[in-house]
Amino acid sequence: MESSSGSAPTTSYAPSSTSKMRKNDSGARTDPGWLHGLDMHDRKVKCKFCNSVCSGGIFRFKHHLARTRNNVAHCDKVPENVMLEFCRLLEENDMVTKKKRGAFSASEDDEVYERQARGNNLEKNVTKKGKVQSTMNSIFKKEERERVCQQIARFFYTSVIPFNCVKNPEFQKMIEMVGEFGRGLNPPSYHEIRVTMLKKEVDYTKSLMEDYKNPRGTIFLASIDTSNIIKTKEKVFSMLDDFVEKIGEENVVQVVTDNASNYKAAGEMLMQKRKKLFWTPCAAHCIDLMLEDFEKNIEEHKVTITKGRKITSFIYNRSRLICLLKEFTKGKELLRPGATRFTTSYLTLGRLFELKSALISFFVFGKWLSTNYARNDTGKDVEDIAMDTAGFWSSVITCLRAAKPLMKVLRLVDSVSKPAMVFIYQAMVNAKKEIKANFKDNQTRYGPIYDIIDDRWYNQNE
Repeated sequence: MESSSGSAPTTSYAPSSTSKMRKNDSGARTDPGWLHGLDMHDRKVKCKFCNSVCSGGIFRFKHHLARTRNNVAHCDKVPENVMLEFCRLLEENDMVTKKKRGAFSASEDDEVYERQARGNNLEKNVTKKGKVQSTMNSIFKKEERERVCQQIARFFYTSVIPFNCVKNPEFQKMIEMVGEFGRGLNPPSYHEIRVTMLKKEVDYTKSLMEDYKNPRGTIFLASIDTSNIIKTKEKVFSMLDDFVEKIGEENVVQVVTDNASNYKAAGEMLMQKRKKLFWTPCAAHCIDLMLEDFEKNIEEHKVTITKGRKITSFIYNRSRLICLLKEFTKGKELLRPGATRFTTSYLTLGRLFELKSALISFFVFGKWLSTNYARNDTGKDVEDIAMDTAGFWSSVITCLRAAKPLMKVLRLVDSVSKPAMVFIYQAMVNAKKEIKANFKDNQTRYGPIYDIIDDRWYNQNE
């Protein structure tokens, strides 16, 4: 029939009753692959994204879009959403095919070809060692996992969540439960996290605590914000006594505080009222006070720590010197911070001694001498300290002989891996023996150290 405009005649075709159009013919357009490909005839399809021509019909073209490399080059320009959609479609089709177990009509040529191609690929995918290469499903799952994991990681980054949270067993449980739920999970709302779920978790935690009340272990009961309270001995006593009352005096074995005079006085007041209770000072605070007394009351310790601080403060206040020094220390820092100021002092002395050779080399070689710091008075003083082998470095050894055994005990009492109470007294005895041996049983050398230790350990003076 000719059009009224005089254009070329157009002809309509309809399938005859005696013929059947193939399911995946371009004319049928039932396969979603035809949305992105042009039929070039002879089982060839041209990709609308990269303009390449794929042989093998629409089945192989779908693998081209899904980028599975299944007997066809993959498309470099296919959008990610299209690629993932065809991965999903091919995976679903593969599952349906397996269920049907080859029950296809002989006239459905493309589906027969698809089944044959899958069988041929299986043979090719089996290596000489008997290992089966990645299937289309595993490729899809790998890419999908990367997308999901990247989103989980992005949540961590944008929420500033510590990375070690992924080691929390509850994190793994959460992921498993979300996977078991499947699609359609509505995440908890802000209100649920903040109120509803929080209340349930508090109740759950309380139920767990009931198992430990016989007792079976140590549990956290409560905390008090005392920032607005003047911590007189009366106030401290009142707070401690209130807790004893709530817990029950018969359930309290020991009350531990630090060694400050107000806490010591509060502990004594508590023992006067509660005759079955014992107050004990914090062992870690006790040892820290011993190290403080070493620095304040023993001249050699005081002078040596002051010189050590002079070296570190001089270098760390000058970024150029930090960079120059790291070439000699191989990136190691001179400072080694501890939990308190006094442990930091002795830990830093230990680090200085560890890097003694590097420090001396730093001041000997040309880069230091070429700086202006080497010519000013402060720089010269620091250089003299570092080069004083018989004086400064000898005193560092003396200080460490006294402090190191106590810091071993401090690490023990500060450990969270096991209770230290059963070891602490023997540990202090061993520390004193080690100090005595370090000074070769010379009472003149270890005597002042013993006096400070005994005064803090037994008399609990502030």
